[in-house]
Amino acid sequence: MQTSEAVYFAEADPYVTTTQITHSCLVTVPCQWASEGNHDACGTQLACSNVPAHLGDTHGVRKLGRDTQIYCKWEGCHKWVKRRNIVRHIRECHLGHAREKKHAS
Repeated sequence: MQTSEAVYFAEADPYVTTTQITHSCLVTVPCQWASEGNHDACGTQLACSNVPAHLGDTHGVRKLGRDTQIYCKWEGCHKWVKRRNIVRHIRECHLGHAREKKHAS
């Protein structure tokens, strides 16, 4: 199930694909991404819904090829993740939002 908001983000921000679902979870977590030239965590409150915009606007994760490797600078993580998977990685690994499983048809 996709929402029109997900499509809106995809049109406005090239780092989000139309197959990503806009999440409406209410849980917020302080962003633990270390800023450039500074080892302190960002601290901005994140929810699943604002991860794409936050990564692009604050941490420069935008206008990169789908397969570009991004170094996750979340405190304690430091994994290399493809750009097309970074939003899902943040949501699942750092915000604790499990991906919905598809039901067998």
